[in-house]
Amino acid sequence: MLAVAATLLVPIVMSLRGQDPFRLPKDLLVLAIAIAIAAAAIVIWLRSTTRNQQSRAVRTVPLIAIGSVGWTALAALFSTNHALSNRAILWVAAVAVFACAVDIGGGARSTLVIAWPLIPAAINAVIFLLQRFHVWNPMTFPADLPDHMRYTALLGNPDDVGGLLMAPALVAVALALCDRRRRALWIPTAVLLLAAVATGRLTSLLACGAGLLVMGFVRSRKVGAIATALLVIGGIALVVGDPPTRARATSIANALRAHDYAEATSGRITAFVSASMMAMDHPLFGVGPGCFRWAYFEYKVAAERAHPSLAKAWSADYNFGEAHNDHLQTLAESGLPGYALFVAALVILAASSRRKATRENDDDAERDTLVRTLALPTSMSVGILCLAHFPLHLAASTLTIIYIATLCVAWGAHAEVKVPPALNECLAAIIRTRRMPATLSVAAVIVVVIGAALLIRRIALQRWQCNLTEKEIQTRTSLTYDSVADPIQTSRNAHDNLAALEPCLDAAPNNIALYMLAAANQRLIGRDADAAAMYRRALRYDRRPELYYNLGVVELQLHQRDAAIADLLTAVSFSRAYLRDLPADVQAEVSDALRRQYPYLAGT
Repeated sequence: MLAVAATLLVPIVMSLRGQDPFRLPKDLLVLAIAIAIAAAAIVIWLRSTTRNQQSRAVRTVPLIAIGSVGWTALAALFSTNHALSNRAILWVAAVAVFACAVDIGGGARSTLVIAWPLIPAAINAVIFLLQRFHVWNPMTFPADLPDHMRYTALLGNPDDVGGLLMAPALVAVALALCDRRRRALWIPTAVLLLAAVATGRLTSLLACGAGLLVMGFVRSRKVGAIATALLVIGGIALVVGDPPTRARATSIANALRAHDYAEATSGRITAFVSASMMAMDHPLFGVGPGCFRWAYFEYKVAAERAHPSLAKAWSADYNFGEAHNDHLQTLAESGLPGYALFVAALVILAASSRRKATRENDDDAERDTLVRTLALPTSMSVGILCLAHFPLHLAASTLTIIYIATLCVAWGAHAEVKVPPALNECLAAIIRTRRMPATLSVAAVIVVVIGAALLIRRIALQRWQCNLTEKEIQTRTSLTYDSVADPIQTSRNAHDNLAALEPCLDAAPNNIALYMLAAANQRLIGRDADAAAMYRRALRYDRRPELYYNLGVVELQLHQRDAAIADLLTAVSFSRAYLRDLPADVQAEVSDALRRQYPYLAGT
């Protein structure tokens, strides 16, 4: 029930109160529910009085989950930034707990349980289509925001919407093909989700189209031929009838002919090249789980040095927190073994389509047919989607994909893996329930529940409270800088802001915005040395060009010119835009150093 609740709630939960209204609430809800699931499992294990029956097989999904958590933890030992990798271990463990809960709880259920993700997907699809065709938009946006970025649904941006809807769209089509009793429900749901995917982003459209094509041929050659014809006709109609899609298709074609790969990949080519370089430099363990954003600065500069044309791309100033390619990012962060686990999961999911139909009862036959129809197309679509997006780093799309894929594997022919008897006995000894006195059992349950509550408070609730504090202080600080305020009141406000930020810096040490707010308030009261220390502290968690730039500006105020020039040069090596606001003498000195040390940037 908790896993189903997560599947239903995570894609639709959001809050306009916080600084991050879309992604952070979903991330924190996933962590909180994973802790609750783990606590519930421990309580059930403690209170159970029966012994598990031994078998010569283990479940495939828990095996993959344990392998993923284990390798993530091992790769973290060799990470380039242990603080960020520790957070990544927590996220991977939460997703693993969710997958195991779906495998155990959904393995024996009817086919209808796979339809739960269609509910939040349909809600997001309706909101997205209303926004897309300018009927109604519940969100308020800045006046200068591009039109296409206003199509957010409850997820944040059009790419996130496409990443979420793709898998549920395939499920709806598969149910329409396999469940004749409820076809009147599944067909309109499939049409709604497919319409939203079609009017969204190109990557999700291509991934979904490939999945539908494979699904058609999995059913039969006749259905495959019909699916091919429909997809070709639909694709032509979409390009001809939808101006944004036509413009984007034309832009990509022209960019490829001109060898402008930045335009063809929406500016992502630099992130792709950087991730590839990370993987080549760290083939076994990667740069560390969760460390792509940390390593990007260094490798972005190296990529431009190796390929000077990248420095002239329109996206050269962008600081990518994700590679926008989960294949490359997994390889870069966790090395070849981590990527092998990712590929193995896709292969196991695809192999579930090989299951032969059973004749035990109608429900089993229907479930077998659904798995054969859905598993391979879903694996194909996820693999394609991950080529130009990062769905496995977004809570809503991650849980939706994991939920659907886990049920396919749990119902498929490879739901279990045979193990040697000796290993099976060891596993059975670990998970076998132990009898204990009732008083001790109750006390253990109480400890588990209290521990889970404290973890949820520490990991989720405190971080959300700090997010609210961040937005409040951001507003107050901006107003102070934009107005001519009374010096005494400014000092009082700055001290209050710093006092409010202090516990948040302990609760969310990798939130760079908190350090920047703290430094801004310290500068308001003339504590430039403390502001510089705060910027240096932030650089332990992320190497952003704005951090180096602000640190250099503060060092100029502190008359530390050599250190300032070095930090400003570092910022400008990433983005030449930082030269604009520097004093003329400093600008000239940094420009001279830039020409000497980074000659390939000439003309940028």
